[in-house]
Amino acid sequence: MASGITLREAEESDLPNLTEFLNRGFPQISRDQWMTRFDMFWADNPAFNQDFTPRGWVLNHDSQIVGFYGNIPVKFYINQKEALAAGATSWYVDPQYRGIYSMQIFSAFHKQSNVDLFLHTTPNNEVQIVLPRYQFSRLILPFNCVEFLYILDYFKALKLFLQYKSRGSRHTLAKESRTNCPRLLSKFPLKNLEDDTLTCSVIHEYDKSFEELWKSHLGEKRCFAELSRDTQTMNWLYFSKAIRHKRRVIQCRNSMDSSLLGYIVFDIITPYNSTSKIFKMVDMFIPNLRRDVIEALISYAIFLGKKEKVAIFSFSTLDNSLYTIFEEYFKFHRTEEDVYFYKFHKNITVPSEEDIYQLISPSLLDPDRGCL
Repeated sequence: MASGITLREAEESDLPNLTEFLNRGFPQISRDQWMTRFDMFWADNPAFNQDFTPRGWVLNHDSQIVGFYGNIPVKFYINQKEALAAGATSWYVDPQYRGIYSMQIFSAFHKQSNVDLFLHTTPNNEVQIVLPRYQFSRLILPFNCVEFLYILDYFKALKLFLQYKSRGSRHTLAKESRTNCPRLLSKFPLKNLEDDTLTCSVIHEYDKSFEELWKSHLGEKRCFAELSRDTQTMNWLYFSKAIRHKRRVIQCRNSMDSSLLGYIVFDIITPYNSTSKIFKMVDMFIPNLRRDVIEALISYAIFLGKKEKVAIFSFSTLDNSLYTIFEEYFKFHRTEEDVYFYKFHKNITVPSEEDIYQLISPSLLDPDRGCL
């Protein structure tokens, strides 16, 4: 490296200066917001151990921070065994130091010897070009690049979509508004919330019954790698301070014996600086995709959305089975396309496609995407 330029692991004492540095690179995020995110990335993260996992890497020039590459550890299951994944985040280098120094800080992340799986879940266009050159595989999310929509408040939804057209949808709100507005109000089979067999409610803690439900079905889909749904990891991803204000986790239990049957997770978002709320589904775990459980959970979510004055529900999925179900329920959809890059450590033996249903089960709750 040139004189005065050094690359080292980020330390806790760097965090105040990093909030200032990253605020210059990402001005839409305040310094206080960066500190809250840092708490979630590392202080609250059950997979983080500063003796084995760095927070990231800092590029210094004469003691001034000129580059950063964040590192978020998260527990995964690979081949039904506990493993460690690392999510890249907040890669930013001052323009005058880009080039070889950007790639040196990039390489530090990928040289971690104790990481089994490397993830890039929010890469910008430039990073998307670089990653395949380093043997990263790419997935396009969600399944079929489709986001299903359920409209609760037509006029607020119309206002949003007139400004930001829904690309690739079967119907646009603007077109429907001139013909038959009620058609957009999807005829979802709403369940009676007083059902004697199923009980739904909002939860604020992921307890052992959730982990036990997941473990009892672990491996059924013959998936090689997936996010660990243990109690510590999911409480971190669902209820950390950085995101708990916007997240709603709804459970469904058997009314007779209180056994857990499944759950669904939504984030409340207000896009384009509007006042219109969207309930966006970000996670779901329902073994065997029981229709009555799916319908009970979504019915309760719609009930909750009405109380919170939500305009639109957004549903997307990562597999064909749930996609087919949503296609029956929701007639209106639009194109959505996110990218998800991953690479296994060279010491991991990856099976052939014939031996598994899918190589990796991506999750919108993976680090960086879920945290931010």
